[in-house]
Amino acid sequence: LTHKVETNIIVFSVKNPDYLLAHLEKRGVKAVFFGDGLVRMVTNLNVNTDDAETAIHALNSYSGEIS
Repeated sequence: LTHKVETNIIVFSVKNPDYLLAHLEKRGVKAVFFGDGLVRMVTNLNVNTDDAETAIHALNSYSGEIS
């Protein structure tokens, strides 16, 4: 790459988005279905380190496949 891209948007694919979204919601993490097996998460200035760690733990505890 010739330049670094900085963004607050994360998009990834998952086999069963509905299951992942329900899993995240139960753990207080918001994400949205983004079409064709994709899930989208976005941070903002109100997201602090604890919030990010909550999201990481929620994603790590999901038993389905994320890519």
